[in-house]
Amino acid sequence: MRKISFNKKYEKNIFDFKLINKENFILFKIKNFLDKENYKFIKKNFPKINEKDLVNFKLKKNNLKYSISSKDKKYLDILELNPNIKIIHKAFFSKKFFNFFFENLKKFFYQARKNDKIFLKKLKKGINLSYNSKNNSKTHIKRQIEFSYIFNNGKIVPHTDSRYKLLSLMLYFPDYKIGSKFYSKEKNAGTVFWNSKKRNLNNIHLDKPLKEKNFTKKNEKLTKIPFEGFHLYGFIRNDLSWHSVEKVNVNKKYVRKSININFYF
Repeated sequence: MRKISFNKKYEKNIFDFKLINKENFILFKIKNFLDKENYKFIKKNFPKINEKDLVNFKLKKNNLKYSISSKDKKYLDILELNPNIKIIHKAFFSKKFFNFFFENLKKFFYQARKNDKIFLKKLKKGINLSYNSKNNSKTHIKRQIEFSYIFNNGKIVPHTDSRYKLLSLMLYFPDYKIGSKFYSKEKNAGTVFWNSKKRNLNNIHLDKPLKEKNFTKKNEKLTKIPFEGFHLYGFIRNDLSWHSVEKVNVNKKYVRKSININFYF
């Protein structure tokens, strides 16, 4: 049975990452996390969507985002019927994948949550954050994988993510190669991170145009990640981890595809 592998340093359990930001929240990049073979395999097997799916999903007018998440029945149905999706699922839900990120980033998780009463309360109750091989106990950290599709003219307004999220990992799957007509437009469709002192513990989305405009006017962009394949980007969620996706403008038939792997406490 085919197995997905990640880059050689990952296979040797070496956490080699580039720190993009550490001031108000941790943002990092792992270069070439996927090699060409595994990247092509995942991209080829991205779940297809149809008109019925979109009608049932009720796309928001401005958002225009469709997603298939491991918490949804749709995902479980696909998992049951598609052996290649099962291969992808096993790779991202493996104990090795979890431990690789958790053990290397746990000090940052604690730092990000040092003033979060809910997190601290769960710790006192004895929440088990990591796998323990000695007594074979399982982690209480929930993991979720999401196949994300944002249609042309769609966007995601500034927000910080769920209060219960610890970590977000992002893999992008662009359609166009360097030199092609739409390459530069697609490359510009990456995630924007904001340098803001406005705390947003409960993840209020700036859905109203005026609120969004005021936020983008008063705060500077920290960085915009290029929408490129192979690399993995990640950030540790806190009440300042503001991010968004600006209106996608590539072509009428374009769909922005990415995979998001999330850890929740």
